[in-house]
Parts: sequence; structure tokens; C-alpha cells
Amino acid sequence: MAPNGTLGYDVFISEPIPLAVDAPLPNGERRMFSPLSTTLIYGTNDAVVVDPPLTTDQAAAVGDWIKASGKNVTHIVATHGHGDHWFTAGVLADRFDARVVASRSKRAMASPSCRSSLLSMSCLTVFTASFLVSNFLSFAR
Repeated sequence: MAPNGTLGYDVFISEPIPLAVDAPLPNGERRMFSPLSTTLIYGTNDAVVVDPPLTTDQAAAVGDWIKASGKNVTHIVATHGHGDHWFTAGVLADRFDARVVASRSKRAMASPSCRSSLLSMSCLTVFTASFLVSNFLSFAR
């Protein structure tokens, strides 16, 4: 826990999931997606979640981890446009009544993959980077 007036963080690592690729690795093992890290940055009461995971099962585990922290999640932050950093942002935002944020450049990166996926960009509320920074500064106070 963070002492009064400071920020702390914890990291959740989602286990690798199998890739839909038939060819094994050279050592014969199945190809797996990389482990994913989700960070909870928190103050005394409130928190932000950075880089929600890829699958709904992973989001459920991350959500349970966040709930156990006792923190009030105010924002879900997508650091960049790859789906493994925002696909479940809406799931966690709904669970914690939080706002999803990313910079315009991150939204632009996400757009091509968003159009080719079953998920909609409507789950991602976009703010400018300066707005995000100003919220973090007020969050830290």
C-alpha cells in the first residue's frame, strides 16, 4: 500500500495463452502468446489500471485482483494500439465504472486493428495526452 500522499503500484501477469498456429516451435512446444502485464497505479483510495489484458478470462482474473486491492478504479489506460493492451478495457471499465483513456496517437494506432476485429473502438473514450497527464497530476494530490 502507498503511504499517505504517495503513489504505489502492483503488477499482475496474465499467463500466456495458446496461439492459433499449428506449427510448433523448433523445440516442439506449442506456440504461445507472450505473458501480459497489467499495472495498478494507486494512491490512498483511487487507482488507474494500465494496459488491460487480451481475453475476457484474463480480464476477469485482473478484475478480481483489482477488487481485492480495495482501490477505487477511476481510469483504464491503453498505452498503445495493439489489441493486447486494450481489447478488454471496456470489460474492466464496466466492472469498475471507470473511464478508458488513450492519447490521439494511440487511438490512431488502434484504428486499423480495431476495424479488422470483432471489437469496436466505441469502448475506447479518447482524450488528449495533456488531459491524461493533468488527470494523473490531480490524482496524485
